[in-house]
Amino acid sequence: MQAQAELLSLPQALAGMFTHGCADYVRAVRGIRWGDGPIHVLTDPRSHSAGLLARYAIEDLLHRPVILREATSFLAYSLATLRTGSPVIAVSGEIESADLLQAIQAVRSNGAQVLAVAPAASPLVKAVHHLFPLPEVAGASATGLARACLEHAAMGYLAIIAARQFTRPTPVLQRLEKDWAELPSDLDKIASQFANAVRSLSQQLAALRKAFLAGAGFQYAAALRAAAAGGHRGPDPPLAVDFARLNSGWLEALGSETGALFLTGSRSRSREAATALAREIKQRGAPIFAVTDAQDHELSRHARIILLLPDRAELPASVLALALAGWVVRDATARPSAARS
Repeated sequence: MQAQAELLSLPQALAGMFTHGCADYVRAVRGIRWGDGPIHVLTDPRSHSAGLLARYAIEDLLHRPVILREATSFLAYSLATLRTGSPVIAVSGEIESADLLQAIQAVRSNGAQVLAVAPAASPLVKAVHHLFPLPEVAGASATGLARACLEHAAMGYLAIIAARQFTRPTPVLQRLEKDWAELPSDLDKIASQFANAVRSLSQQLAALRKAFLAGAGFQYAAALRAAAAGGHRGPDPPLAVDFARLNSGWLEALGSETGALFLTGSRSRSREAATALAREIKQRGAPIFAVTDAQDHELSRHARIILLLPDRAELPASVLALALAGWVVRDATARPSAARS
């Protein structure tokens, strides 16, 4: 499986990022004047889910408001809202965006401080003040699912470093950092041990007419990117929704030939909402699947197939969920489906 091969290359890259490259990342974060106003996050369409994760992580850990914009809409509607000296974080997707580069140049002209999350060879490097570099994988820039996981991991790591530098230590942050350090080994276990489980779940999803990927907060960001892992293959690719939208706008679409894959966990702040929604969906006769951890007992009672992650805090768990759900979606969309034909 190509997705599995991509994931197998990730642990070493992440381990280097968290150890040998740590000083460079700290220097990049400290180099920005963070000020006391809103923090702007600019993305291109492919990296928007990573920007969403950054928004949740920065607001959660630094207690600072974040304004998230895709570069094209930012240039059209939001440039005038930027304050001189405002911190701007730009995250580049796999395909470099001319609009993102233009947006970075525009905010620099307005006196903003810009930090880019991108490969060291990116054209954005010359346009920004500081670089938070995405590590290479096997000697080259990461692509596909590996690139998606790296973007999400980089944005989470940026928020953790900023919290470590600019906030007081708390037991919650200390536990988060401990869980975060396990990310490379957790990803290694997923990539090397989950092939059969992924195959079973992808067969179930491929047999459905419609599949939803549902999550909240960090896990919704993971669902957005995982749903796109299969590209546009098939007549009706998976749709990512947050729990509130699934509950308010899509319940009527669920039945025996449609189903939902929940991305959640026992430490998710939306755990109760996930359980209540799963109960409702099951009553409608729709199959439910889950990527969660072994402590999520209530949701486990409703799911047909469960892929069990290590018990981690929401932020690192969402990166693991992206890796696993993206692998499932990639495999499912590559399969022929009688239900969708």
